[in-house]
Amino acid sequence: MPGPSGPPAGFIALFVIFAILAIGGTIARFVYRSSKGLNPFFPQDQVEAKIVNSELLRPADPAPEPPADTIERKLAELDDLHDRGVITDAEWHEARAKAISST
Repeated sequence: MPGPSGPPAGFIALFVIFAILAIGGTIARFVYRSSKGLNPFFPQDQVEAKIVNSELLRPADPAPEPPADTIERKLAELDDLHDRGVITDAEWHEARAKAISST
């Protein structure tokens, strides 16, 4: 007489154990994500949204613009260059006249 047909009993037992573990793992993951305040179905989307809206990723306030050169600064710089001998008397007079006329 031939043996019973169908899958062996050990295979069925392993399949049932695997199914129980898979369902238990899914429930545990659902509970864990819910306890952390995440949507259990789309946690990655929520985490990405938190990262995008993070204060750490916002650009810093733009650097203040340096103050515009005033005529006094330009003339003081020309005087300094002249005193150090970097520019000649003719260049100093020409640059001062140009700076004064540009205002």
